Amino acid sequence: MLNLIRRHTNCVKPALKEKNKMDRMKICLSMIDEATTATARPKFKTMQNVVHIDEKWFNMTKKNRTYYLLDGEEEPTRPIHDNCIGKVMFLTAVLGQGGTTKET
Repeated sequence: MLNLIRRHTNCVKPALKEKNKMDRMKICLSMIDEATTATARPKFKTMQNVVHIDEKWFNMTKKNRTYYLLDGEEEPTRPIHDNCIGKVMFLTAVLGQGGTTKET
């Protein structure tokens, strides 16, 4: 009797497109200090006067769903489109120390 029901976990896997990969690489390479590129260990810019903004999106549905299927029952699929899942966003901003402060 116990062999009739089996557990199946269905996972949604987002994919990073090639354009997004290239954009991320360009941003990383633009942060290298050009004065150190000729050395064996190039360094990144200090970025003390840069505001770092980050956003985090949370989907309103679970990424993984567990189903209990009868023997011979077809595994369910959950096709999604980017705009069909309700989302919530948190936005944060952080500024490094600017080095010198001017009092007015």
